[in-house]
Amino acid sequence: MNDDLVKENGENRNVEDLFRQKLENAEIVPDASVKNRLMRKLGRREFLHFNPGRFNVYYLCAIVTAALVTALIINSGSGGDRDRETAPPLPAERTMPDVTLNLTGAEKSQATGKTEDIVSEDGILEGITVNSQDVRQLNRNNMTPVTDPNVSEPPKITRYETPLSVPGGKIIPDTDLTRNNLQIVNIPGKAMFVPSITSGCIPLKVQFRNQSASSASLRWSFGDGGYSGDRDPEWIYDIEGEYKVILNIVYEDGRKEVSSAIITAYPKPVARFEIIQGDFSNPDNEVRFINYSTNAVKYFWEFGDGQTSEVIEPYHKYARPGNYNIKLTVYSEPGCQDSQTVLNAFSGSGSFIEFPNAFIPNPGGPTGGHYSYTSDLTASIFHPVFSEVAEYQLRIFSKRGILIFESNDINIGWDGYLNGQLCEPGVYIWKVRGKFRNGESFTRLGDLTLLRDQ
Repeated sequence: MNDDLVKENGENRNVEDLFRQKLENAEIVPDASVKNRLMRKLGRREFLHFNPGRFNVYYLCAIVTAALVTALIINSGSGGDRDRETAPPLPAERTMPDVTLNLTGAEKSQATGKTEDIVSEDGILEGITVNSQDVRQLNRNNMTPVTDPNVSEPPKITRYETPLSVPGGKIIPDTDLTRNNLQIVNIPGKAMFVPSITSGCIPLKVQFRNQSASSASLRWSFGDGGYSGDRDPEWIYDIEGEYKVILNIVYEDGRKEVSSAIITAYPKPVARFEIIQGDFSNPDNEVRFINYSTNAVKYFWEFGDGQTSEVIEPYHKYARPGNYNIKLTVYSEPGCQDSQTVLNAFSGSGSFIEFPNAFIPNPGGPTGGHYSYTSDLTASIFHPVFSEVAEYQLRIFSKRGILIFESNDINIGWDGYLNGQLCEPGVYIWKVRGKFRNGESFTRLGDLTLLRDQ
């Protein structure tokens, strides 16, 4: 049986080989209808599958969707146009002009009756607005409203509920007022008082002029701790500095306003000088002037013989001996000035001040510095010998610069004690400033030795 199968398989292979040989170079052309059916089947399969490189059902859906959306938009717009075409036209609005007046204080009072109700950029009346059907003019002589003869309708007051721009500021709805059938608005930021001067040298006297209504309640704050309720107060600034003056106003109807201004008080310079007198018997002698002035940038000397100088510390030669009045005037940067005059500078009146160079404190305890003929016998109090002294200040320092003693009374000297304890013996430094009765200033510096009584 196996032999039969082998034989049968061999015969089959022979038949296949025969067909292969016969048909190897043969060409079979299918019928055209078969080809068309096959291509349509393949086309449908390709159309139903997404292929970016070929038109398919997905592209078709996108195109249809876009077309529908576009059609809806176009239909909606055309419907709105039809609605607008059928709506009745609105009446044309008439342009409303703005009328702005600038009046003097007297005219303002006559027109409004209250000066505080109207505040403008230039301080008078500004921002009066009326309707185009109420165009008015004010006769500047009698301030009577005059209606335009071309308008037959009765005047109406135009009130705005939102801020509108007007020359010099804005309309504030909660502060607008009605005066003489006109809409009057209060423009903020205007000072409600005027100072007579805003800067100057101390002592600076300032008069404040109030511009609010006489019936208003006032409270002034002058910036240096002072207050006033007067209508037109006057204030003096005696200390240099910048001060903010604030005026709080409360009207009878409850409205409140705050206004402020800055006042600047400049310090005055201080004129002080000392004369180093030479020998008038020598015709070539020059007198030297030592300048101790402070806070000054300009100096003017008058030597009493008709000659002047602007040098800080000049030398001057007098043609002949005599009594001369010498004056120094100094100026600060803001223009403040001060002066000092020495009368009969070379008269030999005997004005002087001298100090000893040593003393021996009382070991029994402090004495308070009061000196007398008895204390001078023991030299227990350090004090000057003087004549014609009008002003005086004495200071004593240790060698390290620590202030040990100070006195503005020329009749009180140093007893050598500090806080009840006797100071250590040694060398101390003293410095004195003052002025003689003829107006001449003096400044001296020296050292003294404190000794212990053995």
